[in-house]
Amino acid sequence: MSDPTCNAHTAKCVVVSIALHKNPHHHHSKFVASGAMILGPMYMKKFISTYLTSSADVEDIPVPEIPQCMDSLSDEDHPLLMWHSEFWEIYLQELLRLEGRGDCVDICAECNTNSPLYHCRDCFGGQMLCQECTVLGHALTPLHRLECWNGTFFQKTSLKSLGLCIQLGHAPGQTCGNPKCAFNDDFTVLDSHRIHAVTIDYCDFSWFPATTVNLRSATTFRLLQEFQLLFFESKVSAYEFYHSLACNSDNNGVLDIKGHYKSFIRSIHEWHHLKMLKWSGHGHDPAGIVNTSSGECMVLCPACPHPGINLLDGWESSLPHRKWLYADFVAIDANFRLKRKHVSSDGIDPSLSDGWGYFVEDSQYGTFLNECQHDTQESTCSSHNAVNMADTKSSQGLATTGVNSIVCMCHNFKYPNGVIDLEKGERYANMDYAFFSAMQHSSHNVLNVLYNIACQWHKNLWARMLAFPPALQLQHTIMNTHFFVPKFHLPAHIAKCHTLYLFNFLPGVSCTDDEAPERGWSSINPAASSMKEMGPGSCHDTLDDYFGDWNWKKLTGLGAILLCKLKDAICESAEYQVVLQELEDALMHDELKAFAGWKEEVYTWEADPSKTNPFDPKVKTLTQAAIHLQLARDDVQVLRDGTQVILHDNVSPSMLIASGLDLEEQQYVCLCLGSSCISHSF
Repeated sequence: MSDPTCNAHTAKCVVVSIALHKNPHHHHSKFVASGAMILGPMYMKKFISTYLTSSADVEDIPVPEIPQCMDSLSDEDHPLLMWHSEFWEIYLQELLRLEGRGDCVDICAECNTNSPLYHCRDCFGGQMLCQECTVLGHALTPLHRLECWNGTFFQKTSLKSLGLCIQLGHAPGQTCGNPKCAFNDDFTVLDSHRIHAVTIDYCDFSWFPATTVNLRSATTFRLLQEFQLLFFESKVSAYEFYHSLACNSDNNGVLDIKGHYKSFIRSIHEWHHLKMLKWSGHGHDPAGIVNTSSGECMVLCPACPHPGINLLDGWESSLPHRKWLYADFVAIDANFRLKRKHVSSDGIDPSLSDGWGYFVEDSQYGTFLNECQHDTQESTCSSHNAVNMADTKSSQGLATTGVNSIVCMCHNFKYPNGVIDLEKGERYANMDYAFFSAMQHSSHNVLNVLYNIACQWHKNLWARMLAFPPALQLQHTIMNTHFFVPKFHLPAHIAKCHTLYLFNFLPGVSCTDDEAPERGWSSINPAASSMKEMGPGSCHDTLDDYFGDWNWKKLTGLGAILLCKLKDAICESAEYQVVLQELEDALMHDELKAFAGWKEEVYTWEADPSKTNPFDPKVKTLTQAAIHLQLARDDVQVLRDGTQVILHDNVSPSMLIASGLDLEEQQYVCLCLGSSCISHSF
């Protein structure tokens, strides 16, 4: 207690202890403790000189008085206003105090001999030490940030300038008998807080080196993990991340910090690839990494049926009315925000996980596109942009205009080998390749396929399949394949598509979430601006890494999501059964024969879709415009016949009735709006 070098720290601790000792049940004891630690220097000087003696009695030491405002406010009541009115200036004064030497004395806190000039921003306690003690104390923490007191203010310095040499490959304190040195004694380490210039000797390496020969820089594993998580969660670019790291090293811009951005992005590329192999278990493959097959480095959807994994033996021979349990639901969707400029090439920037994850194998895909013939796509439905712009979409200055993916429709998982680059628009050749490549990982005979323009795309699909390599062809003759259009996109199609490609009319699929693929792009789109500047390999491996994280998050949250959906489905099923039964009872009472015949047509069509579709409308739908047109024609006819008296030269009887109906509708709308305004005014 008599040591002058620790009086300030001891005073803070003593006052906190006394405050909590005397006020153990005070509802502001938490504030007293935190306030005493923060405001210590403002109150503690008199305690150091008056009460810190060996004979001092704790009960005789007064405690700083708690502000009166604390008796009327709880901790939860207006903490910002309380801070602004009472403590903001005190906080500022404390920040300014911490910028200087604080309570430090003119002697090293460790050796009590030399003058302390160095302060570590990362060590706990903030003590100032001499040069020798600083170097010895950082043997195990060589990447801490140091500052040197120049008599007026703290200047940034490094452990390298103080003489610290980092020995890699041996236990702390040991030296190597035959060490290797960094090239030209110039080595840089990128860490979470700063870019460090260090001196190293090594015979092994505990950081992530940017190169394998003539080592000049390395990145800590901590920094690589931080960037990977930040990319997953906030889509931060490597450029922004690196320059924020450089600013943290020197935000004044006066120091000469060597640029290591290229080595950093190269390390990130390698890190993504290695983590994917590690997470998929291929680091333990006895045959080595080269034994990895296409699509093996992915996260499978656990809720979809997978033979040999989550299906019982004999599932193939299940009864017809239970076949839907073993069906695959896949969706096709393109994203034209994930475009990429003409940057680099496959030879300079190749994909390290070519075809092992979610992208197709590049060379095979490129060979197929070069050999296939792109036929002009014509639509027999509405004028869809996906069809019209398949060959005309602008691609000036772009290597790819976007990407297309195959996803699990029900749970929104990305399929392995189901992601491709698009060089123009949604050409059938591109979409076919993604579909057939992804379906190699499916082994089911019932397949439900969703696509915005499925009504056009599925025509001649099996004929086009014959141009593909045999390994990508499906045995479609023994498969039961259905094609659908998402409900949100159906209004843009002709009336015939509304019944042929609607989920509601096929058993086993009616309430499928058919817009899941659209939502899947919203998370990755913020990274589009940085990804368009990447080379082909970096872009593919980055997306592979992201899609793996996307699937993993879907997997971990799937239990809670399915439970919620199951609860809703049970309640809604009971409600719909009651409504359906009431409808059938009414039809059977009034139109028994017609109802029985219609049900038979439904069963026949479900068994053989080539039969007449019972859901096609038999009656032409009347629109308001059509009724107005017919009334206008009737007015013209009666005027010609002279059988109707004209009340007004410009207004016919039908026009007068229509205007009256419009006025009545507007009055009703105004009445509803007025009632809403009155209810909100109270």
